[in-house]
Amino acid sequence: MIWNTIREEIQAADKIVVGIGAELSAKRLLPYDAKEINDFYQSIGMTQYETVRKAGEEQEEMAYLRDLYYFYYIRTHKIPSVYDELAKWLEGKDYFIITSNTDDFIYCSSFDEARIVSPCGTRRLFQCSHRCSDSLYPSKELMLAKLKEYEETKETSQIACGKCKEALVFNVRTKENPSNYIEEGYLSQWGVYTKWLQGTLNRRFVALELGEGFEQPTLFHWPFERLVYFNQKAKLIRVHKKLSQVGEELKERAIAVPMDSMEFLQKGK
Repeated sequence: MIWNTIREEIQAADKIVVGIGAELSAKRLLPYDAKEINDFYQSIGMTQYETVRKAGEEQEEMAYLRDLYYFYYIRTHKIPSVYDELAKWLEGKDYFIITSNTDDFIYCSSFDEARIVSPCGTRRLFQCSHRCSDSLYPSKELMLAKLKEYEETKETSQIACGKCKEALVFNVRTKENPSNYIEEGYLSQWGVYTKWLQGTLNRRFVALELGEGFEQPTLFHWPFERLVYFNQKAKLIRVHKKLSQVGEELKERAIAVPMDSMEFLQKGK
């Protein structure tokens, strides 16, 4: 079975880097209509999540509030998921995880946060939508305050920047306005990640790519290929429903798994 082969490669490796993409996004692992989200808010006396969730399908201001409810839940909970199965595979190993997702769901798992980097951004921080400064603001308490305000008053205005009064937005890179993204939120951890990668040279090394496809190829899709190409002791494992192919130059040291990454981890138990 392919899972046994991959586990054996991981166990034999000195270092494992894992790239996580859109096939393992929060909205696939925890849909907006997941019962546990509404149950949580009901348990703390907040009753509007279901109303906001449904209205958010058509109304932009309600979609904003829906996302505050959703990401506050993710921010404050450990959530069982297929990530826990991956964590078992990596238990006791020297690993690092890089993700192109910006939903922070990876932090709800049992992984060590010190071994994760999210270069495309995080919902744990806010920034000014007009980038009046490069300031970043922890989002947890601001989200909760806004949700409480909405529950009491039904006020739908966005959280305002304390400096210029424009709206605060999550500190994530967007296709529509990538230059607005404030990168300082991840740069320190990026330095940790790149230093860790330097230690893979001439070591037995596995690059495991899960569900990335071609959304952000410069982030780890191509870099993983280069790392494996120049390290004869390395192995590339690429899992994706449609885009698991690898080039001829790596076929002898690669495993391509044409399967949805969520299904791959579910069946790998």
